Amino acid sequence: RGIIEKLRRLKREMNSISYSSYFYGAEHFAKDQPQLWKRCLDVALSMNEDDGIFPDHVHGPKLSKSSIEHNAYATTPQTVLPLTNMIRIAQSKGNEKRSNELQLFLTAGCIAAVSDKLERLKRELEGAGSSGSSSDDDGTNTDSSSMEKRPLGQFIQQYFLHRSRSIAEMDQTTLTALLSRADLELTKCQSPENDFLSSNEMDLASYETWLFQNYLQQHLRNLHRES
Repeated sequence: RGIIEKLRRLKREMNSISYSSYFYGAEHFAKDQPQLWKRCLDVALSMNEDDGIFPDHVHGPKLSKSSIEHNAYATTPQTVLPLTNMIRIAQSKGNEKRSNELQLFLTAGCIAAVSDKLERLKRELEGAGSSGSSSDDDGTNTDSSSMEKRPLGQFIQQYFLHRSRSIAEMDQTTLTALLSRADLELTKCQSPENDFLSSNEMDLASYETWLFQNYLQQHLRNLHRES
């Protein structure tokens, strides 16, 4: 079990580096090309697959073999930036269908960012009174700043993820700003009409998307109350 956990942690850290590299390449050398943004998005989603966040007894199996794993977007804040750029590119090419398809997932990513920020704030509050250590999460106040003594997660955060300004800014975004962004993105999502829902013409993928949108609406309301 210990070896498996180490392998998962190593793969997660390698995915973080891959995510940063794809993002850096897309942002600086191929900003208007969707290929690198798509690879960046795929790596972000694979981070959740590696963590095993979606056991079947909690979320249930996917509705169909061809359906998209919506839950992965709902718990992966790293999807926000690549999705934002993929939507921008689709809109610049007049591809509204693709833009609308990605809009719901961007809403989910924003909500995931809100949830992630809340969890980090909780951990900071819980650890504020119990920790007498002089070190910060970013390692800036440690007694020794040598890279050899720095935890690998801090090293990746500083020297890989935060080398792209957009990622650093996203990490520092306030909870209020994230909630506002999630609200805004949710209002842009198109919802099927009631008569369409009641008809027999809706395929399984459309029904799954409709359920997911309603889940996001309820989840966002809960996050507003929790924050």
